[in-house]
Amino acid sequence: STHKALPLALSPESDLNWVSFTPAGNLCSMDSLFVVRYLVEGLWIPIFIGAEILENIALDTIWPISLTERNEPKFRYIYCRDRDK
Repeated sequence: STHKALPLALSPESDLNWVSFTPAGNLCSMDSLFVVRYLVEGLWIPIFIGAEILENIALDTIWPISLTERNEPKFRYIYCRDRDK
């Protein structure tokens, strides 16, 4: 079968906001608390905690672009201020 069920790591009381694949084919995700993780050998590794950089977590947001894995994981994103405007 080409389908495989995998558990998804999310922060407590968060929702899934984004899911993608790295260029190397690893699954990656971001939850509604802006924690970005990628799946390596069955383990979800957190590589970015957006709440640490957001100036206003209630209004600002992160727009994910990509996650690359050369040498070390690097998450590219756009910082969006005041998403209600």
